[in-house]
Amino acid sequence: MPYDIVCGTFFVAGLKEDDFASLTEQQIEKYKEQFNHVVVNLPGIGLIAVRETKPEIIEPDEEFEEEHEIEQTM
Repeated sequence: MPYDIVCGTFFVAGLKEDDFASLTEQQIEKYKEQFNHVVVNLPGIGLIAVRETKPEIIEPDEEFEEEHEIEQTM
């Protein structure tokens, strides 16, 4: 469980004595799984994790296809 929230673009790297190091294939898979979602803070609910999805077109229900006049009360 992470202790900090990362916001924005970042990279994950291993460490040598005084420099960065490449990750092993196992580490790459581990961090891909760990960071493949977005954490959102919803007021009144708290932090939730949301996986990124591809947009899809959703057709409207028949009952909402007609345009209805909106009454203005002023």
